[in-house]
Parts: sequence; C-alpha cells; structure tokens
Amino acid sequence: MVDHKTFKERQQSVTLDGIVDEPVQINYTDVGSGTPIMLLHGIPT
Repeated sequence: MVDHKTFKERQQSVTLDGIVDEPVQINYTDVGSGTPIMLLHGIPT
C-alpha cells in the first residue's frame, strides 16, 4: 500500500482546454502498463 505522501509525490498535473468554458487543471498518477483509464471524481459545476 502507498502512503499519502508517496501518492502526492507521484502526481503530475496538466491543464485541459476545450472541455468546458475555461481551462481545467487535473492531477493524475501514471502507473502500470496497458491502456490508460481516467476516473473522474467530484461535483460538476
């Protein structure tokens, strides 16, 4: 199991344009191999 500090250190950040009216910044963790998947969490506003 990965602790919170290690998880945060692995995160990368990217800004996505064209999804909504303004750019959206997301953080992600890239681990493993194979086809990537994206899990979204939050309340759309």
